[in-house]
Amino acid sequence: MKHVLPLFLCLLFTKCAVVKTSPSEGALFITTIEAGVLTGGGEEGYNQAVIAINSTDEWFAIAEGMNSVNTVNYNLKIEGFDFMNNILYIHFDKLRSTSGYSLLVNEKKNAIVLTSTRPNGPAAEVLSQPFLLFSTNKLGSQPLILYIEN
Repeated sequence: MKHVLPLFLCLLFTKCAVVKTSPSEGALFITTIEAGVLTGGGEEGYNQAVIAINSTDEWFAIAEGMNSVNTVNYNLKIEGFDFMNNILYIHFDKLRSTSGYSLLVNEKKNAIVLTSTRPNGPAAEVLSQPFLLFSTNKLGSQPLILYIEN
């Protein structure tokens, strides 16, 4: 019985690691803009990375690099994108030796979760690099970015 009081006090004054979103931050909202594949065999020069794009000039520099080997004709136009309230991201996956990989983005507990999924069934043997263009609303702090490879 005499050990119960110290144990109770220890539990009372121990902080639990609970992640809470501050009311000023709000919730993270993610919008997928485009998913595609670069087919230049890595010559575009992008390693596996997530790049935050904060202006149209930054976007045009990245788009120019993406089109440096083969033209990427997707819906990659961002006219009217609100850089004051949103952040544009592009995730370049690693260079793959087969086609058919796909990328998805989701939000989980105010973190950005990027998932790379293997092709189902037969896939062509071609060097390809999947990419995903998405946006989020700006928060008070940089969101955590997690990568999952299935």
